[in-house]
Amino acid sequence: MKIGPAARLALRKAVFGHDGWNKEFRRTHNMDASNMSYENWFKACELLGLDIKAIVANAEAATTENTSDNAQAFKAAHARRMAEQDDELRREQEYNDSKRNAAAAAADAFASCPNTTETKAPAIDVGEDDLAATLLQTIRRIGARAIDRATVEAIVNDAIAKSEKERGGIHTIELTTDGAPTGQMEGRFHPKFPELLKRLSCRMADGYVPNLWIAGPAGSGKTKAASQAAEALGLPFHTNGALLMAHEVLGYLDANGCYHRTAFREAYENGGIYLFDEIDGSSNEALLPLNSALANGFCTFPDGQVTRHKDCRIIAAANTWGFGATAEYVGRAKIDSAVISRFAPMAWDYDEELERDICGNAEFAKRVQKARKAARDYGIQVVISPRDSMMGASYIAGGFTSDEAAEMTFLGRLKPEQRSMIERG
Repeated sequence: MKIGPAARLALRKAVFGHDGWNKEFRRTHNMDASNMSYENWFKACELLGLDIKAIVANAEAATTENTSDNAQAFKAAHARRMAEQDDELRREQEYNDSKRNAAAAAADAFASCPNTTETKAPAIDVGEDDLAATLLQTIRRIGARAIDRATVEAIVNDAIAKSEKERGGIHTIELTTDGAPTGQMEGRFHPKFPELLKRLSCRMADGYVPNLWIAGPAGSGKTKAASQAAEALGLPFHTNGALLMAHEVLGYLDANGCYHRTAFREAYENGGIYLFDEIDGSSNEALLPLNSALANGFCTFPDGQVTRHKDCRIIAAANTWGFGATAEYVGRAKIDSAVISRFAPMAWDYDEELERDICGNAEFAKRVQKARKAARDYGIQVVISPRDSMMGASYIAGGFTSDEAAEMTFLGRLKPEQRSMIERG
């Protein structure tokens, strides 16, 4: 019988999990799990009374279902990316509008300044893309005047500072707790950060904040956003990576009866932001204890039952929607639907404006972003993340050329035919 990898894996699991697969059985039939041939796996199944055809059929059906789920997820992700590109174009248009409005405001202010005398406008050679230059051109157009210098400088500096602040990704966010204003937070934020904060401030009828599943590509800032949310809300921040066993979630009692706590327990009992990072890289055995904890408002830990704190906010960060491995993220598990259903989904893509601002070399970042767009347009399943921009910028700063930096980062992991497509753009 010719079977695929999924079916072979299913047969091995079925044999390993059978009560009859013990030391006596293996010695009697001269079988060793470390060097078993596929003929021996079939023989073991027959001896243990396992239905080989049923196991193979179920494995192949699961593989087909997973492929369909991944295709649907890819289509949805593509639609989200197109919408986000539209948003980026809109933000660029808004920035250009703000430049024009600042220039117009300066012109109005200059015209209303007292004690002015007409003089010939000086010739000023400036570039059109700089806001300061735009304002100077405005002065020239309305006619240079002997204007109150302090007033002019204050107007221009304020307009430039405001524009550069917005262009650099520095924003002020109004903070609220349960609907009441609590202050402001200034910094660089992902475009979806205000939505994240708002969703973390919403409460269901039972008083708890809905759990969030944030899905986005590697290096898109999911972990950073979760820690910023904890800071904004004035809550402790707890996190862990992918987990394999239940005790990593619930904690455990050692031989002396001492209970060892976990990040999940701290947030669950005392409140705070709990980030389950790389949740789609975890085993379902480790996730099963979360089901009742997330749905029922209480959880049974090794040292007793604990009620969930009203300020416990739970975020799961992942590269997928939990449907299983993809071409880019082959190590992702298919997560039990009972776990996924306890989270509200939130898509999270790259913030390319912020990437250009913080990587250290905006021109190289644009090259990385162009390659990323080409990979998406051609359907090339490869991760080209802001980390490539940051690493490449460091190489260029160290004396390498842009082409060398590209070879050392995103181009270095591509096949020849992929490189050709991406470099064509």
